[in-house]
Amino acid sequence: MEEHLLPDPNEQPKAEPSKTTFMDKLTEWYERFNLFSKIEDDDHWSIMLGKIVLRIIGIIILIALSPLILVGLFFALIAAL
Repeated sequence: MEEHLLPDPNEQPKAEPSKTTFMDKLTEWYERFNLFSKIEDDDHWSIMLGKIVLRIIGIIILIALSPLILVGLFFALIAAL
C-alpha cells in the first residue's frame, strides 16, 4: 500500500514565529529603560537620585558605544559598495 503525501485537511496551519529584528529589540529595551528611569512627581528624593544616576550611566554607555556603531556602519557601507 502506498501512502500519499497529501496535507491533512484537519491540521491547523503552522503560525510563523514572529520575526523581530535587532532594532526592534533594541527599541523595546530603550523604551523599557526610559520608562524605568523616568522621574515621577511622587518619587522619594532617594529614588529620584537613583534614577538620575541610572540615566547618567545610560548616557555614558551610549557615548562609549557610539564610535563602535559608527565604525560598524562605515564597514557596512564599504561592504555594500
